[in-house]
Amino acid sequence: ALSGLSAADGDRANAQFWGEAVILSAIVLFLGLAMWAFGSQAVGSTTHAVRTARNIAQLKLDNRIEVRSSDEFGQLMQALGQMQSELRERIERERIVATENARVRNALDVATSGMMIADNDGVILYMNPAVQRVLRRGEAAMRERLPEFRADAVMGRTFDVFHRDPAHQRALIAGLTGTHVARLKLADMHFELAASPMIDAAGQRIGTALEWQDRT
Repeated sequence: ALSGLSAADGDRANAQFWGEAVILSAIVLFLGLAMWAFGSQAVGSTTHAVRTARNIAQLKLDNRIEVRSSDEFGQLMQALGQMQSELRERIERERIVATENARVRNALDVATSGMMIADNDGVILYMNPAVQRVLRRGEAAMRERLPEFRADAVMGRTFDVFHRDPAHQRALIAGLTGTHVARLKLADMHFELAASPMIDAAGQRIGTALEWQDRT
């Protein structure tokens, strides 16, 4: 009787062991498949995100960005979509500003009045052809007062090249709140100069515009 009972217990234990083994194997298989699926999805999402980010860095801003989840990858794609949209808008704004600047530059280039633009330190950044002609015509007269003056060497230098007392002129230009008109006589030549502060949209001083007129 005891021998038969032990054999029955052994069979039940054996059956329970294999049953638990099958269940455990199924769980391990399920977890393995789930991790593989998640890993494949993560790799695919990461690859897509990297490709999209690289395209945006190269200013290829026509990427199709779909946010399909709210997890970290979804948030990353949402951020990339926002970045792409903002870059497109910024580039468009800069294109419009560049077009407007080009129009202004072309208008200044063909203007009959001599125009000169300098930054806040007085460094001359722009001279239109009209002011270059004025300076070339007056070069000999200017050199009587300023021996080192060269009409073709004005660009990139400061307003100091036109004055024997640069400190006084710098203080005058730095304190401009409106247009200041001055008349200059050099030998037998007469010039009228109008200096105006340049103010940006935020109200900050960004430079000085100087208009030259040959009144000889």
